[in-house]
Amino acid sequence: MAVVEAGGVLGEMTCAPPLTLRQVHSESRDRCELRLVGTAAGPLAGDDLSVWLGLRPDAKATLRATGASVAQGQGDAAALSIRADLADGAKLVADPGALVVCRGSRIDVRVELTLGAGAAVEWRELIVLGRTGEPPGRATLRWDVTRLGRPVLRQFLDLDLDLTAGRRVLACALITGPAVAPRTVVAAATAVAQQVDDHTLLVTVLDDDAARASRQLDELCAQALVLPGAGGRAVATQDLGAVPVPRRGGPVRVADQGPAHPVNHHLMVIKAQQDAIFEISFAAVALVLEVVHLAR
Repeated sequence: MAVVEAGGVLGEMTCAPPLTLRQVHSESRDRCELRLVGTAAGPLAGDDLSVWLGLRPDAKATLRATGASVAQGQGDAAALSIRADLADGAKLVADPGALVVCRGSRIDVRVELTLGAGAAVEWRELIVLGRTGEPPGRATLRWDVTRLGRPVLRQFLDLDLDLTAGRRVLACALITGPAVAPRTVVAAATAVAQQVDDHTLLVTVLDDDAARASRQLDELCAQALVLPGAGGRAVATQDLGAVPVPRRGGPVRVADQGPAHPVNHHLMVIKAQQDAIFEISFAAVALVLEVVHLAR
């Protein structure tokens, strides 16, 4: 378990093998960086493992794995439960790493998220049925997400090859928060980004290759998330400068709320990490709110 306070402070942490949490250096002083480290074999048949994260109001944290987990051993199914409780205004980016389910093994995975007002999450899961060249194991994945006590997503997936069109890799992402503006995108029968509600996106990809599935997941997330703008379209600003404000309380006019005009070859696009893009989306919304407030 780990409790993160505002300002990137790790208030409390308790853990034991085979799943151990470690705090690492963060490039952002107000964000707590945690790593999930496999310090023993597992999950093994019959194991019942759990990880719990608590984020206090306005706390920011990132959870990533140092490597893949390997579920192995025949017999009773193993269980892996990960729960995160986010208070008002908390933000979490989580990627617990790939879970490889070996031949003959079974595991039930549960992701439970309880969100306060204004809390935001980007959570990714990657499950691989079987190692290269061997028959697959069996796995289930359950999502249980609530905000202010009300259900946002309750989903159960039984990862059997007869139910996954023969695909052995599942890559999925849940992105939710007040600044998230999702839309549904269907790239293929096995690759879909679904708008769950006005501020929640669920992306699911089935494939036979983990690296390809992860790339397609990234592409779908980028296609399905749009910046707030006119009619839900992405917008951009040009020649940012002073905004003229009419006297005597007149309305402030906006020059352009439509899609940005085509750009020329002087535009440079630099690839960024997914969590950096996620944070920029919040900053952009905050900036717009401040501009409107000052110009009003």
